[in-house]
Amino acid sequence: MKKIIFEQTGNMITIFILGFALIQSIVLSPQPTPSSSQIHFGYGWFLLAAWFLIFDVCKHFYQKCAKDGYNINDGEFSVRDEREQYVSYFAMKRTFQVMVYGLIFVIVASLFFSLSLAANVTTVSIFIIIMLSSLLVITFSTYLISWIIYERSNFT
Repeated sequence: MKKIIFEQTGNMITIFILGFALIQSIVLSPQPTPSSSQIHFGYGWFLLAAWFLIFDVCKHFYQKCAKDGYNINDGEFSVRDEREQYVSYFAMKRTFQVMVYGLIFVIVASLFFSLSLAANVTTVSIFIIIMLSSLLVITFSTYLISWIIYERSNFT
């Protein structure tokens, strides 16, 4: 169970930093004109690169030190036995359901947000990034919580 908590927590932190870096680029970049377009990258991208490096080192260290069947290539899908395969399958099934309904909600919310507020492109872009980032965090949390619930139950 520790490997799932480790991997999903790292994934959620990655999404928070990625969302921050994307929003920072939108805010820092000037509005495009018909003749030119520029993208400015803020320190959020350096933070993301540093986090990738730290998380990768942590994954290698965790694989080497923890003896719970974690494989860096498989990540959260690392399984030690048949029971973990079933737990992973049921957790992924629940996660897929949440993701599909969440995507439908994000698409509809984005449509209404862009049409009802007469918002500019920057505001709509930030809204969409926040919604998709939130959905990904909810999806990772769903996998984590489902995995813990199925692991503790006797469904097999």
